[in-house]
Amino acid sequence: MIPEAEAGGGVGDLVAVVARRWWLVVAGLVVATVVATVMVALQTPRYRAEARVLIDTQPDTAFGAQSVPAATAQRAVQTEVQVIASSKVAAEVQRLLDLPSRPPAVQVSIVGQTDVVALRVTAGDPTTARLLADAYALAYVEVTREADVAALEQARHEVEVSVAGLDAQLAELADQLEGATGAPRDELTDRQASLRVQRDQLQGRLAELDVDISLQDGGGSVVRQATAGSSAISPTPLPTVGLAALVGALVGVLGAVAVARVDRGIRTSAELEAAADTIGLGELPLVKAPDNRPMAVSTPDDPFVEQVRTLRAGIGFAAMGRPTNALLVTSALPGEGKSSVAANLAFVSAENGKRVVLVDADLRRPSLSAMLALPPHAGLSDVLLGEAIDPCLVEVVHGVFVLPSGARPPNPAGLFAGDRFEALLADLRSRFDVVVFDSPPVLPVTDALSIATMVDGVVLVARAGETEAEQVRRAAERLRLARGDLLGVVLNGVDRRDAARLYGYGYGMTDS
Repeated sequence: MIPEAEAGGGVGDLVAVVARRWWLVVAGLVVATVVATVMVALQTPRYRAEARVLIDTQPDTAFGAQSVPAATAQRAVQTEVQVIASSKVAAEVQRLLDLPSRPPAVQVSIVGQTDVVALRVTAGDPTTARLLADAYALAYVEVTREADVAALEQARHEVEVSVAGLDAQLAELADQLEGATGAPRDELTDRQASLRVQRDQLQGRLAELDVDISLQDGGGSVVRQATAGSSAISPTPLPTVGLAALVGALVGVLGAVAVARVDRGIRTSAELEAAADTIGLGELPLVKAPDNRPMAVSTPDDPFVEQVRTLRAGIGFAAMGRPTNALLVTSALPGEGKSSVAANLAFVSAENGKRVVLVDADLRRPSLSAMLALPPHAGLSDVLLGEAIDPCLVEVVHGVFVLPSGARPPNPAGLFAGDRFEALLADLRSRFDVVVFDSPPVLPVTDALSIATMVDGVVLVARAGETEAEQVRRAAERLRLARGDLLGVVLNGVDRRDAARLYGYGYGMTDS
């Protein structure tokens, strides 16, 4: 089940979920930080250098620079950006620097709304980065110059072919003019003059092309040589580790929420009351006792003990006037704190001068003798098998007696089903004001069900965050089917942060 307090969507609920599972957040943060630190340490530092080139958008000719529209110039700059990043320029860089392999790629970007482009290269050291950036700038200028010169030389070759063709025509006309007279001669003369004009024009074009070839200096000019910073651009330890820590913590928070979604452990009295379909008698917070003794003995003034007194009063209210001299304290499963609750309840019941006996009825896994530091002693099983009761009773403090479990019998459940247990209970009622039984859990065995039919009331203990609602429901149902009087439920081991919220202090309880 999803606990009610954790299923909500409020900020307070989310904080409570994360607070209960803080270790997930810490684990995520630590793991992410360590991994990021190791990765940063293993990375090779990278340095960046930047050179700048002014793109020539106005072609140089023998008659000066030709102006072009702004849109055309912008397209020309964008085209040259692709040229700079081309493999041809990279090959020229390899040739210029005599590199054994292709150089690292260059990053090219236009600087603002200008014709200037920035060339950025990264490398393992600042010097190499600077040399590469400068080489890319020079290689671009050289590649574009060679391309422009090649285009002009191709044009010059075509003009020379045309001139040669005109020379051949003029030579043929000269031969024809030698024998021509009259009108034919005049026609040949006019044609010869026209061809000579064309040839002179082509000769002028050849001169222009020669000048243009000599003027070519590439598609741009270096306006700023490369500079490289002394600090590496990567890795960046502080931002990387900081971001990793943030992500790790976020993953931890998400993990805490996910765990809360699948955690079926009961965490609030409301959930416990709903599962058992009965009233809650109180909450006992989680705290480590100073020694093995019940806190009602070792630290009777502790606020935790005050909660046990509240529990005792709640039992009286739940009985609604019925006698509660004989009580059974049990749980659905082992490890929920029933023995510690029973012991503290017994000692608190004796504070007003009543005679109290605490009976260790868990003949399978007894724990009260170890809790109270009692030596091996005859007890409940021996009495049920015929021994006298007086030698088996041990007075641990004034007014509080303990009847240990005694030797383990072969069939514990059978001892509680006979008349001898009923007679023993009557004897204990006559001797003591309050009788508190600590029995085995309800679900694994039937011992507690036999006892529940004979006592005045049953207190069912559940451990916060561990006992599941279905387990509590089944235990309560079995007690009712056995005709036991289930007075109420106790939520044991409540987290100290919840205890501080509920009671104003941060104490709690552990189970022996």
